[in-house]
Amino acid sequence: MQTATGQRASWRYALGVFLAAWIVRAGIALALPTLYHPDEIYQALENAHRMVFGYGFVTWEAEYGIRSSVFPGFLAGIIQASRLIGEGPHIYLSAVSVVLAALAAGAVTCAYLWASRLYGVVGGIIAAFVPLAAPELVLLGSKTLTEVVGTHVLIIGLYLAFPGFASESRSRAVAAGLLLGTAMVLRLHMAPGLAVIGIAMLRSWPRERVALATAGGVASVLLLGGVVDWLTWGAPFFTHIQNVRLNILFGVAASFGVWGWYFYLGLLLLSWGTPALIILGLAGLGTRRAPLLLLVAGAILAAHLVVAHKEYRFIYPTLFLAQILAGFGLMEVINWLRLRGVFDRLFQGLPSPRVLAAVWMVVVFTAGLRIVTFSIEPLAGLAILHRRDTLQASRAIATLPNVCGIASYPLSEHLYGGYTSFHRRVPYYPIKSLAEWQQRLPAFNTAIVTKEFAADQGLPIVACYLDRTCLVQRPGTCEAQPVGPIDRPGPLKNVPRLRELWPPAEWR
Repeated sequence: MQTATGQRASWRYALGVFLAAWIVRAGIALALPTLYHPDEIYQALENAHRMVFGYGFVTWEAEYGIRSSVFPGFLAGIIQASRLIGEGPHIYLSAVSVVLAALAAGAVTCAYLWASRLYGVVGGIIAAFVPLAAPELVLLGSKTLTEVVGTHVLIIGLYLAFPGFASESRSRAVAAGLLLGTAMVLRLHMAPGLAVIGIAMLRSWPRERVALATAGGVASVLLLGGVVDWLTWGAPFFTHIQNVRLNILFGVAASFGVWGWYFYLGLLLLSWGTPALIILGLAGLGTRRAPLLLLVAGAILAAHLVVAHKEYRFIYPTLFLAQILAGFGLMEVINWLRLRGVFDRLFQGLPSPRVLAAVWMVVVFTAGLRIVTFSIEPLAGLAILHRRDTLQASRAIATLPNVCGIASYPLSEHLYGGYTSFHRRVPYYPIKSLAEWQQRLPAFNTAIVTKEFAADQGLPIVACYLDRTCLVQRPGTCEAQPVGPIDRPGPLKNVPRLRELWPPAEWR
């Protein structure tokens, strides 16, 4: 039985793991802001910005009612709280990154707590280092994507439910249910994984604790999925029903691309390369210690395999759980070598052979093999550079004086920072052709363009970023011109919008 002193020491190590994971994720997000996917902004931050400041770009999803207000509302709370410190994107976007990085660090800490009960404190740190330092988990950890945030909530809830020791705590069961229900509201595709967890509860828990966890889960689903939709759309679970309806009956998701079941495996092998075999092999070894994690990860993966439209970020829950298991597998290998005296022979005469061996294994595993995952999606280039130039240019607009109209050309409007970055209540014109540029020119005085276009047109450059994207601004005022409607997917061209939110009345 662990003493009180031992428990305090263990929690100090857990705090250390949390701080390390938090600092790494928040530090990279603050120092190297990137746009991994437009949904970070246009499905989350723009809606949150609109809740707080009254304006923001609106996508077709908001007009057709397939996005819940739960996650944007949470982000709006962070943004509103950050105004106690100061105003502007540099404050509230930093606050969002720091909070979401803390949530991700909590999930990593759960990996340590599981592993420390299996392998001791040192073994727990080594095992947790795998998800702590995995590049894709670091880079995506602070992103405003529901599958990412939902994963972190899921893992924390899973740890509360199955911490690796017997627990009779009623409050723990309720808290686990609340978090697991929240994860499903954030990302409906989590449901198969939650079903696996529910079966595990029924098999190993007394009925009273199952009832408490179920009550917590039902309460969070009814409140966040039912009441919030009722207040915002007039019907419980409206956004979830509408999402399924439009994607299945109208084939909206499929219109963005369809891939076979093998897509994720192929992309994983391309992204991870040879280390994928090692990571998956270690995860297989770790499964013998925590089979429930494998079952949950497999159920969530299976749910995404049957969906025609696939994206790498969708399987973030499986990637996270697999690398927790890989950490366990790494410790299984270390223990196997230690018990056979390999480390003693290898480090004979050197101080602290076990520590040196552990450090050696971690360095080889992380630095030597995992660096390739910085690409995440090979065809998109280095994730650490994803749209850094357009984001920097977008955020610089918030610091410019006399902005009366904004334009962008020639990239898609979804590759910029939106009003979340501009933080200017002025019309925005996403230009799609040179002819439209000439027509719209009197309506804006600030624009984000390619460096080549700025030079070709002789535009007054404020600054350029990554030597390819420039912010330009001309003197003078802007002529009032109507802002065009948003683009809609092909299957919805003849389907009426439920609400006409864009453009705002004053810009029509």
